Amino acid sequence: IFLKGGGNVRIDVVQVLLKMIFTVLVPLLVGKSLSTHRKVAQVVKKHGYKMTVLGNFLLIMVPTMKIASAQSKGSFKGLRVEQYFITICIGMGVHILFVIFNFTGTLLLKLKKPYRKSIVFVASTKTLPVAMTVLSFVDPEIGDRGVMSVACMAAHFCQIIADSTLVSIWLKMDPIKPKQPELSS
Repeated sequence: IFLKGGGNVRIDVVQVLLKMIFTVLVPLLVGKSLSTHRKVAQVVKKHGYKMTVLGNFLLIMVPTMKIASAQSKGSFKGLRVEQYFITICIGMGVHILFVIFNFTGTLLLKLKKPYRKSIVFVASTKTLPVAMTVLSFVDPEIGDRGVMSVACMAAHFCQIIADSTLVSIWLKMDPIKPKQPELSS
């Protein structure tokens, strides 16, 4: 929908994988290894909330900058609302397929309900930070990253609403029973 030429699109999977390793996996491993040091753990504990707020702010800034850049280039001109709606539907379709696939897998593995529910949500969810990271590797010839980030954010929002609805339905079907206190004699 947002592709410039409308022709064949080629993505070098190895190049994207290497970039993902160096921008996601390596920082994760470095952060995890640093967190095992006592002094780093103390700083994180002391400033944990501030670090969380800073991380969320920086996450918000990535798509904001991409959208602002796309707007200044005029990339949104000529796009119709129907195109965004179709893109959101495609994103939700992929999410629903992931939920069905993962739910089926947990049934085949005969997992207990609490594990099944957790695995279905964790394995089916596509996070916005990962989507923004992948978009940063997309060749600009394919399309404007700012325009694509709007579709990713909208699909992510719809995914959150859909998952919340699914959780609500599952809770109605299988309510959590409060634990009864044990009576001691």
